[in-house]
Amino acid sequence: MVAVGECGLDYSPGFPTPELQMEWFLPQLDLACTLNKPLFLHERLAHEPFIAALKSKENLPPACVHCFTGTAEEARVYLDMGFYIGITGYICKPHGAALQTMLRDGLLPLEQLVVETDAPYMGFNHCRRYEAKNIKRQYPNVPTSLPSIVQVIAECLNISPREVADVTTRNARRFLRLI
Repeated sequence: MVAVGECGLDYSPGFPTPELQMEWFLPQLDLACTLNKPLFLHERLAHEPFIAALKSKENLPPACVHCFTGTAEEARVYLDMGFYIGITGYICKPHGAALQTMLRDGLLPLEQLVVETDAPYMGFNHCRRYEAKNIKRQYPNVPTSLPSIVQVIAECLNISPREVADVTTRNARRFLRLI
């Protein structure tokens, strides 16, 4: 076992109650702390209780907030805690413009980013261009969409896609303690 997760809190409509989610999330945090394994975290519409739960634990191992779609303020809290931020195909969607702005404004440092697809979710236009004849199909997302995500990040940071790929790969290895 390399990491604990994906675990966290999702207060989206239709999900289990916040109380039930917390009842399961806290022991998962305990497990990661006991085993000293990195945490792959999920948070949606639950930032404050999520942070409170994380801060209630001592000696948290390295953590990555997977599929980040939050605000600049939320990102700052995670970054200040030393967490990595997972960027998915969401950044390639119109709704991802705020993430692009955060990158351009230097609010999401490359040294704390990892790139992920969240496949089969977070599909975007042309994410299947290497697999499908219908290149406008958005779902399901596929692992081969990573270069498109890297390209958008590179454009926002005004650096090469190769540099983004190299740094985020190194970050992922560091986060997962594979180097």
